[in-house]
Amino acid sequence: MISLELPPSSVQATVNLETLQVSSCDDLNDVKINAEDKGKQGFISSYSMALPKFCKLHEVHIISCSNLLNLTWLIYAPCLQSLAVSPCESVEEVIGGSDRVVEENSELFSRLTTLRLENLPKLKRICNWVLPFPSLKMFYVHSCENVRMIPFDFNTGKNSLKKIQAQQSWWDGMQWEDEAIKQDSVHFSCLQNIWISIRS
Repeated sequence: MISLELPPSSVQATVNLETLQVSSCDDLNDVKINAEDKGKQGFISSYSMALPKFCKLHEVHIISCSNLLNLTWLIYAPCLQSLAVSPCESVEEVIGGSDRVVEENSELFSRLTTLRLENLPKLKRICNWVLPFPSLKMFYVHSCENVRMIPFDFNTGKNSLKKIQAQQSWWDGMQWEDEAIKQDSVHFSCLQNIWISIRS
């Protein structure tokens, strides 16, 4: 398996990158943006926002990368508007890491309008924490049976979320990061109203 490690200079060289499609990279296991450790040879992993970003990247498609585990490098794409991942048999989470990652990356998915997750049999979660998704309009999930929690709370997609497309069985088995959502009949009804069932 290949772990692709990109130095800051590589990110800077793609400063004008707007769309990215990664397809059929079966040997790709991980992508990391690394900070150079001048006291040692090579690079050290880091999630520091001092690192360069893909400032213009707004659309990402990941297709048929059978050994890819996650897409944590997307924390360096603050302007991302559309993300589609399918089918990637080994992806377990979209964004990995601890709460510290999101604390240091407050712009994470802040401009994301469309999220499509399809045929990801090992996917367990989008991330480990609740996100506001202030711009999210459409959330499509299909054949992701192991995802039982989505990182939504009372503020997720507030005034923006228009459509959730998912299978009936998936929606019925959903657990909520913030269980208070289910207890709040008004808020849960709003989610029900924008949810649309899709066939298996």
